[in-house]
Amino acid sequence: MVCASAAITLVGMLYPDDGSGVRRALDFCLSLCLLVAVVTPMGGMLKSAGERIDDSAFESLISKAEIPSGEAASDLLAEESERMIEERIEELVCKSFDLDGDKIAVTASVDVTETGVSLDTVTVWLSGTALLTDPREIESLIAEYTDAECEIVGGKP
Repeated sequence: MVCASAAITLVGMLYPDDGSGVRRALDFCLSLCLLVAVVTPMGGMLKSAGERIDDSAFESLISKAEIPSGEAASDLLAEESERMIEERIEELVCKSFDLDGDKIAVTASVDVTETGVSLDTVTVWLSGTALLTDPREIESLIAEYTDAECEIVGGKP
């Protein structure tokens, strides 16, 4: 590295700014050599550092991580699916029949299988002025979107 730096200085003294472009070409070549001289030792350091890394430290981190079992994962999927379905059906019924969200609640029951999530039953709980809504129309609306059994109940869950 010291030699490359000295060569650059020597070229600067021997070829002052001339119009021929020789100095620019030599400066470029010597700068490239200086860059290689600086970067080459870093490659060796990275290689030796990679060889010294102890893989057992990473294995212990992976073994300590809590990975849900298949049953726990399907339970989480079922819970989240139920929650999302309940929210969407409640929004749909409220919007279609111009009902207040406080007067309606929806509960859903889903079944998680290897092929996916299936909706088994939907229960719509009506209270207050929502009880005046025709339950057959609510059942018909839900039947448009799902094949699940629908039940309309008065009261709150």
